[in-house]
Amino acid sequence: MSAVLTSGFVTRAPIRDDAQMIADLIAVYDLAVMGEVVFDLSNVLRDWDAPRFDLAQDARVVVAPDGSIVAYETLYHVDANGLISTDGYVHPDHVGQGIASHLLVWAEARARSRLPEFEEDLGVTLKAGFSSNDQRAYPLFAALGYSAIRHYWNMQIEMPTAPPAPLWADRLSVRNFDPDQDHYAVWYAINDSFGQHWGMAPISFEDWMTNESGDFIPELSFLAMAGGEVAGVVLCNYHMGNGKVLWLGVRPAWRRLGLGMALLHHTFAEFYRRGTTTVELRVDAENVTGATRVYERAGMRVTHRFDIYGKELRAGR
Repeated sequence: MSAVLTSGFVTRAPIRDDAQMIADLIAVYDLAVMGEVVFDLSNVLRDWDAPRFDLAQDARVVVAPDGSIVAYETLYHVDANGLISTDGYVHPDHVGQGIASHLLVWAEARARSRLPEFEEDLGVTLKAGFSSNDQRAYPLFAALGYSAIRHYWNMQIEMPTAPPAPLWADRLSVRNFDPDQDHYAVWYAINDSFGQHWGMAPISFEDWMTNESGDFIPELSFLAMAGGEVAGVVLCNYHMGNGKVLWLGVRPAWRRLGLGMALLHHTFAEFYRRGTTTVELRVDAENVTGATRVYERAGMRVTHRFDIYGKELRAGR
């Protein structure tokens, strides 16, 4: 596949003033591929404001002769566990012109330039996710040496009536997240809950406070308590008018007590009380803790699948 742009098209680093145009481009892509917008301006800016992200080096746009931005690619995550994430979008009117392959070639070169940031004996993989509806993506990634490594599901529940009341195991209770005192305990619980999950690198407390803590709404986030210790957490906000579960984690010592289901039902009830009857989340389809089965039993259904393709940049020792 060609990595050379058509005459008149230019690749450059984005600037802050491009953010809204990039968000509009992604919205057009989302509507064409998935029938709904799942990414907005706040997501663009969140990526750009992440620690260790350099807008001049870690993102590229393709500009058409008329000055419009028709494609966007970003290396938005470089994890200590050896996974580098890239994400890209091409306007539907400009697919099939070699733009996507051009940007993926750039992303791989940029990722390889960051290999010295990793420990020498650590394997490094460049990964990208895309909607299973985007049938053009499969031959594109295969031609560039990528292969399937993971699948994620978007799941959703619609609640025409109030959800069941949560059932809490003995000695467990629930309370709201308190932003004045709970950040450290929640950060610790998230790392403990997700330590065995694929692709999950430990989050430093600094990164948690600068890149994660502002995403959820305290009034819609809850802690399951075992005495004075956090046993599980659910952190939520709104997305496009729906309730959104960002994190739901149960620490290993408190699993198999129905805590995940109780946190879900408690969360559903709070959204329902506030007039929001649709709640969604994204989950690893091969989640090792059985979370997908819990979500299905809670009444959630799969609404969309995202495929993760990866390319090994360096083998581990």
